[in-house]
Amino acid sequence: MHPLKLKNLLHRHHHQAIPTDLVHRIHDHLLIFHNSKNNKDLNHRRIAKLLEQLHCIVYGDSDSEPNPKVCSKTAEEFFKNKHSSNNPFRVLIKCFGELEWESQTLACQIVTNLMAQHLPCSSNFIAADYFEENMDLVDFLLTATFDLVDRNCHVALLYGSMLRECVLRSQTATKHVLHSRNRIKKFLDCATLPNYTFAAHVADTLDILLTRHKSCVAEFLSTNYEWFFEHFNSKLLMSSNQLTKSKVLTLLGNLFLEGKNRGVMLHYLSDVDNLKVVMNALRESKSVQLKAFHVFKLFVLNSEKPQGVVDILRLNKPKLLQFLDGLKPCREDHKFDEDKSRVITEISVLHHQVLCNHTSLPEKVCNRLTINVA
Repeated sequence: MHPLKLKNLLHRHHHQAIPTDLVHRIHDHLLIFHNSKNNKDLNHRRIAKLLEQLHCIVYGDSDSEPNPKVCSKTAEEFFKNKHSSNNPFRVLIKCFGELEWESQTLACQIVTNLMAQHLPCSSNFIAADYFEENMDLVDFLLTATFDLVDRNCHVALLYGSMLRECVLRSQTATKHVLHSRNRIKKFLDCATLPNYTFAAHVADTLDILLTRHKSCVAEFLSTNYEWFFEHFNSKLLMSSNQLTKSKVLTLLGNLFLEGKNRGVMLHYLSDVDNLKVVMNALRESKSVQLKAFHVFKLFVLNSEKPQGVVDILRLNKPKLLQFLDGLKPCREDHKFDEDKSRVITEISVLHHQVLCNHTSLPEKVCNRLTINVA
């Protein structure tokens, strides 16, 4: 074996054998870096080197795959002493903003990897137990994500990636975020920012927040239905950001597919204003149209359609049938074709009758909801 390769192999195996020592060294150097104004450059170079070594342990390299047991042990060391104000994870998060660009990227990747590690012989995430006692760090990541977007989008995205992993791995973190109306409104607002990269990132995190931990999400939606869907419709479904609109239409469809959300779904599908918003999304770009169809079909195929929904569908029957006839997926999709056929059949059997309880509304509604057929 080439001497250099042998040296690298021994170096790698040495550090894989003692992740505890490496985590402690990173922790100690971060504290020195944070508390001392002297030798900042030297201390940062040391931290950068240590982060590279830890990154190699948890991700592997071109010559070897990561060792699952070593990764799990590293995560245990990283998140232990959960009641300490100076445990390794807390110190890294608090010092994160002071690191240089490359080290921030490495640190973010390390954190997201360690959060995904399981307890030995268990399906529980090591980080989940830690966040039971450290919700202030979730708040810190939330604030950093949203406050930095205008000043340093790269760092905001890194904080956001770590926040997303918290929500993904910890039901407690999800409950904590959902518990605050202001936090959720912040997600809804930022998902429509003109910075498309950041807006898409926030929309993806919102998707995880509202689909991962189903029981607490169902409780949140039931308790906060009125204000949440008012903002969801006005901020997201009526957004000019086509990427965001496409993502949240997919999210809405997935929410309604979850059995625990059946009551919320029926509530949403019974509201004529919600139908108007979704029908207007059918006028958007092709990608948005296809996503909107999967929500629109729920209104049409709902066996408990209220009269108001029936009236709107009947008013727009000719245009809807013409539009649906020309709506095709980007590639062959038998399920889509079956759904479309059912929707067309359901709309076709709606008869033209005098509308009930809409004596002055039909013409205005019909004009506003006319669908452009390109």
